[in-house]
Amino acid sequence: MTYATTQPRESKIIFTVTVPFEECEKNIQKALNRIGAKLSVPGFRRGKAPYEIIKQRIGEEEILTEAFPSIVHDSYLKILQERDLHPALPPKITPIQLKMGKSVEYSAESVFAPTVTLPLLSEIRVEKKLKIHISENIRLEEEERENARQSAEMFEKIVKASKFSDIAEELLENPGESKESAMRRVQLDAIIHNVAEQEKIEVTEEEIKDEADLFLRQFRSVKDAENRINPRALIDNVHEMLVRRKVIAFLKEKIGIS
Repeated sequence: MTYATTQPRESKIIFTVTVPFEECEKNIQKALNRIGAKLSVPGFRRGKAPYEIIKQRIGEEEILTEAFPSIVHDSYLKILQERDLHPALPPKITPIQLKMGKSVEYSAESVFAPTVTLPLLSEIRVEKKLKIHISENIRLEEEERENARQSAEMFEKIVKASKFSDIAEELLENPGESKESAMRRVQLDAIIHNVAEQEKIEVTEEEIKDEADLFLRQFRSVKDAENRINPRALIDNVHEMLVRRKVIAFLKEKIGIS
């Protein structure tokens, strides 16, 4: 596999990828197996028809079309791993050459989150409200609201004092969300990921499991949960939430509002 890169802007890289045909053969064989398993051919058991028969029935183009997503997945993932890149969005894929016996060629347009230069955290000031003696229930509610207010003010001041690199328009395109709100979301995410990386803030598998178990208690049964949620998505969301929670606690401690 070979590839070339162009970078039309800081937040975007376009990879033009060429995968030799021989490197695609495993993907093509798996595509044939999937097609053959669904194809009914007289004289053959389902999934047992030879390649030439399948090719006559559906054509080489459809076989390659079936194999193309896995060819892209394997080659694109290899590029990201080699270069230690972490795109913010799935790539925009455009086929360039897709012909049996020839190298597969495609372009992958990849969008990246902005980098951020944080201010000196010791210079950030957040107003603290005076404590008032009130009943326990009301006190807990007030503390929760005050914590949320402090977090919002803290991030507002950090965002204002930070310097962000180019922010891709694609990251701001979210139905039902204003551009201003989307910009703030992207900036906050950049800050959180920057702090987590610089301070090596991590979460353990046990922490993820405990938090996921709390979430799953709202479902009537394991089967009910399986029907309603994607396990991989749940783990990813819980991981992101826990990292965010730890980053907020770290920032509050640094700024002196913990």
